[in-house]
Formats: sequence, C-alpha cells, structure tokens
Amino acid sequence: MIDEYRKALDELRFSPEATRCLVQAVEAADAPERPRRTSRRTRTLAIAAAAAVLALVVGCTAYASGMLDRQKPAKAETPPATEVVDGIGRPVAQATSNGVTVTAEAVVGDRSNYAVVLTVAKDDGTAFEGIRENEDGTLALTFGNLTTVTIDGAPSRGTTSYFFDADPDDNAIQFVKASTIDTHGGGSFLGKRVSVKLLDLMALDKDGEARTLVEGAWRMSFLANCADLSRNVPAGQTFAFDEGTATINAITISPLSLSVDLMIDFPIEVNPIGFDTPQSKRLQGLPLTVNMKDGTVVDATQKSGGTVEVREHTTVTDKSLMFDRFLDLDEVASITVGGVDIPMP
Repeated sequence: MIDEYRKALDELRFSPEATRCLVQAVEAADAPERPRRTSRRTRTLAIAAAAAVLALVVGCTAYASGMLDRQKPAKAETPPATEVVDGIGRPVAQATSNGVTVTAEAVVGDRSNYAVVLTVAKDDGTAFEGIRENEDGTLALTFGNLTTVTIDGAPSRGTTSYFFDADPDDNAIQFVKASTIDTHGGGSFLGKRVSVKLLDLMALDKDGEARTLVEGAWRMSFLANCADLSRNVPAGQTFAFDEGTATINAITISPLSLSVDLMIDFPIEVNPIGFDTPQSKRLQGLPLTVNMKDGTVVDATQKSGGTVEVREHTTVTDKSLMFDRFLDLDEVASITVGGVDIPMP
C-alpha cells in the first residue's frame, strides 16, 4: 500500500517534501482495505490527486457511517466516535442509488477550512461516458439542485466544488467540496457531523446546459476530527494606512490557507448602500503575499476574501485565502502584509 501510494504521488509530480509528508500520513493511518468496487489504486490516486489541490495532508482522520438509498431518511443517531491519528481520513460511509455508489474518501481541514472528498462509481464496473473535460483538467459535471455537503455548527463563508478523474481506466470519478467556515464566534468543524446529500449527477455542455447522467439521491453522514496544522506567525506589526495606523492582530497559515486580522485606528468611510468607497478599495487592495524560499510568490492580494466591521473609533477587518495547491510551510520564507515583511518562525 505504501509503495503504491508513493508511486501515485510521484506520478502527480509532488515536491519531495510533500511526497514524504503524504506517505508518512498514509503509513500512520494504514489499515486493511474494506471490500469495494473501486480498486485500491483508485483510492490511492483519488486521495493523492485531491491532495495536490487541497492539501490532503493535514493530519485528519474521519470515521463515517451511513448507507442509505433514495427512499430511506437520514438516521438521527450520532455516528461512531472518531479517533485522531497522524494520517489522512479513512471514512467508511457509502450510499447507493440507481446503480451508482458514492463513497466518502476523506475529510481534511485546518482551523478555518475543510474539504470533503467523495468517489462516485458505477456498480456494473463500466466507465462513465459522455463527460467533457474543462480547460483546467476538472470534469464538466455537477449535482442537481438542493445538493448539500455541510458540517453541523460550522457555517460556511464561501465554498467551491469540482469533479476530477483520478484514474481514467476505472469506473469511478471523484468529487471535492471545500468550504471556509466562520470562526469568529469560536466555530469549528472538529468532531462534528458531516451531512452529505447529493441529487442527480448531471453533465454540462460547453454552453452550460445540463443533462442528466444518473438520476438518484445519495445521503450519508459521518464525524470528522482533524489535527490542526495551522501555524501562528508573530503579529503586532504596524504600518501606515491613509491618515492613521493599521495593526496586524493575527496571522495564521497552514498548508491549506492564509488568514490575517487587522485593526485600523479610525473608522474608514463606507457607503451605506453597499458601493465601495476609495478607502474601502484601498483596504481591499492591501498587499498580501506568501514568499517562498525559492523566490516564488503566492499573491493573495486580489484573491483573498474577508469581512470589514466599522466601529465607533476603529475598523476591524480580516483577509483569508484557501490555496489552490499544497503549501510546504517549511519552504515559506515570509509573509507580506501591507508592505510589512514578516519572517516565518
């Protein structure tokens, strides 16, 4: 299993450090395979490919339960407890409908982001046909309306999803759902129920028109616990912002994401009907980059999202970004916020 996983990672062109970390995760979590129609190599490739995009190396274990068809309602009891180990999640949740089985492969995350990886496989062993590939290599697929993948008590501030094919020679494709959660109220997804409801697998043509590939409904639930690999970067630095001063209250980085909290010592101008003001635009455009030791730069200035709260005497804001690839934190040299360069500890 470990050699197979290492080979899959090599095929996906991981850096040596990322490969080492991922293989160590699998070694720690390795357990006997349960019977399923998709091959061990398919599972290996599925997890490895998702790791390339969503850092499937955040030390996560999930134990899942639930196997429901279209007619059965979701069970109300709590799924079995999850033991956290130094490895990726190995869920055991499946749901079958109309000749297609959806299997939960992994739940991963950090302090404010999580991703769920699912495999969608045809029970007769044949491959899905008539699926178009997008320019970025993802598949032009979607699930029908009212499809949800949520975690109890972890409201989302933003979400994305996509399909990919880890092994074109088998009968399965993979679905990834990633979300950023609101942590300001102390929210966390750790140990909470993941609820999955998928309806009707649809193919999209070049004009965005959808046609049904498989009618069905797939429901399952499972618990997720993850080791948080977020690192706190020293904060407290200040820089000039218009007529005042901005203070960096907190910086958090993980292989998945970057988050920065700022406080400005005056209330910025805002437009009550929702249009940007010059000050709010300058705040949105504050430089925010991750600077790697090899000289490359991950620019989060325009890609990051966040919130702004204007108080009586101050303005509090945060900026966050989920990376589109695994970030080796040992290779990060510094983080730049508003022109201030902060070395990694």
